[in-house]
Amino acid sequence: MRKYVVLISLGVILIVGAAVLIGINVLRDPDPKALVSEALQKLNAAESFRFSLVQHEITGIQEKVTADIDGEKSGQDASVKGKLAGNDVEMICLGDDFLNRDLVNQKWIRYPGIAHTVIQQLFPVEFNPSTLLELDEAGEVVSHDTEVINEKKCWVYHTTPQISQDSLNREWTHFSAMVYVDKRSRNVARIVLTADHRVMERKLRLCFDFTSIGEQINIPRP
Repeated sequence: MRKYVVLISLGVILIVGAAVLIGINVLRDPDPKALVSEALQKLNAAESFRFSLVQHEITGIQEKVTADIDGEKSGQDASVKGKLAGNDVEMICLGDDFLNRDLVNQKWIRYPGIAHTVIQQLFPVEFNPSTLLELDEAGEVVSHDTEVINEKKCWVYHTTPQISQDSLNREWTHFSAMVYVDKRSRNVARIVLTADHRVMERKLRLCFDFTSIGEQINIPRP
């Protein structure tokens, strides 16, 4: 009987020890560079998501909001609503069609066959923010304290990214990014991108929040 008690006790100790080791491994923070790379790749490949963008331009002690929009993306379709350069806007890209709402008479104006041009050349950041930045393989990813973003506990990382949008690269330089990764889903919850103007003493700050990544989103034709 005593032998069985000893064996059972040893078994319990082994099980508890294994559980402790597994718990430690789960609680251990992941490799920063691998996690940020994985999260950005998932965002880039996502067929659908919702997002918000608040853009600031800072000159000295003056700070101006130059964009404040909410958007949705579903496959090749996308919609944007809010303020750009102080003007109210409501725009939709559906297939090859670009639709712009005249906010004076509330009527939608359809421009067939130009959606790709609008997204790629006129509003690449506003319509497709998920492909804005890529992780610089040679750059360092530094961990910061965790934060809660939109009720989600997030790891926070700082990195120097590569910017894929030529429209930003032409005007801005010295890009720096804070990337917030949801601990549960390991999706990007927020990206804060800062940069310096190439000519003037001016700074840029873009704050993107992402939700509903990979969920079904329907963008109806107005």
